[in-house]
Amino acid sequence: MIEAALAAICSFTLVRPLGVPWWIPLVCFVAMAAVIGGMQRVAHHRTEGFWSGIAVLRGMRGRTWIIALVCVAVVLQIARNWLLLNWSGVDASVLDSTALLIGLAVVGLFPVGPSLGAAAAVLILGTNGVAASAAAGTLLTATAAVGAVCFASWALVDRLWPRTATAGAAAA
Repeated sequence: MIEAALAAICSFTLVRPLGVPWWIPLVCFVAMAAVIGGMQRVAHHRTEGFWSGIAVLRGMRGRTWIIALVCVAVVLQIARNWLLLNWSGVDASVLDSTALLIGLAVVGLFPVGPSLGAAAAVLILGTNGVAASAAAGTLLTATAAVGAVCFASWALVDRLWPRTATAGAAAA
């Protein structure tokens, strides 16, 4: 939800590249503020079962950490987009990189269409320099896959580490 709220805040970057009306970012921001407010209300009133997953919204400390971590992750993704676009020969600004991040996230939700990668990058960045945009999209897909494998490996090690340490202590 925090990432979606950041996307709503930064969706003004899509106005020019995709021809989105100027008022759409405002509507998205208001909608996300309402959703987060509703989730916070639910987190305070329902504490068991399925709803325990949003328990972090109950207190300011947990909420602040989550927001900070998501902001760092989004800034790093925008930096990755900017670096890969410029290394591929696309003259892209930070706003273009932000628009690409939001656009790829939105386009990736559709069940059919350009999906993620080269086709989506060309769709979002335009047809000026198709080869460079497609190359950047391919690199974005590859680096995202490497990042996902690293994250999954970290989760697996984190999940297995306490069991190994506990088993060794029990054996001793």
